Amino acid sequence: MCSIEPIRGIRTLSLQAAFLLIFQVSSASAEPVTTLELLTQIVYRVEVASYCGLVDESVARGFRARRDAIIENGNINDNEIEKANANAWKAANAEWQNRGLGGFKNWCRTEGLESARYFKDIDDSEGD
Repeated sequence: MCSIEPIRGIRTLSLQAAFLLIFQVSSASAEPVTTLELLTQIVYRVEVASYCGLVDESVARGFRARRDAIIENGNINDNEIEKANANAWKAANAEWQNRGLGGFKNWCRTEGLESARYFKDIDDSEGD
């Protein structure tokens, strides 16, 4: 397993706010509107892969490449990065908690595996 940079300054979040965040971050029909939303979505995806134990060196490299490109191209400052990290972690944590005992297994087989593959594909294309 590989570790992704720790997220600092996590605060509690109401369940209602968490569901709104999950909807905003992971809704397939809603494309990210801002660079900050895109960064939040990418961090959410790696958090899901992490909850599912699917982060290896390839996933970590793909995540870092995508994250760094978003930050560089979007001219995002440190406070915005911290906000995106916190919002993504809260959304992934709320989604994981919402699954109940054993319910996360299907989440990992679907969204978790899709997220890991997404980052592996980025890593593979960076190596070409």
